[in-house]
Amino acid sequence: GVQTCALPICWGPLGLSGSATIALDEHLQPMGAATVRLVGYDATLDALASTGTLAPRAALAAKGVLAILARPPKGGGSPQVELPVTLQDRTLTAGRFPLLRLPELVWQ
Repeated sequence: GVQTCALPICWGPLGLSGSATIALDEHLQPMGAATVRLVGYDATLDALASTGTLAPRAALAAKGVLAILARPPKGGGSPQVELPVTLQDRTLTAGRFPLLRLPELVWQ
């Protein structure tokens, strides 16, 4: 079936909130769509680049794109970005940009 959920997550300096609808496709692979709000992404991208999880050039490019999309919240505070995110055919996409390809889930 289709599952809809709200997702408030804090991981170090990264704040992530939004809502998502998740299901399994005809090959029993996860698929879904979400609207995600990000805050504190600069430090998180720097940390991912420093550990080699993300290439430094990719982190720099992501920071540039997010800076263009960022808006200050009403009442002040750190800039935040709101993005549509989809997972289809094991590819995670933010906006229209593919981010990563997930491994196939093998059900036993």
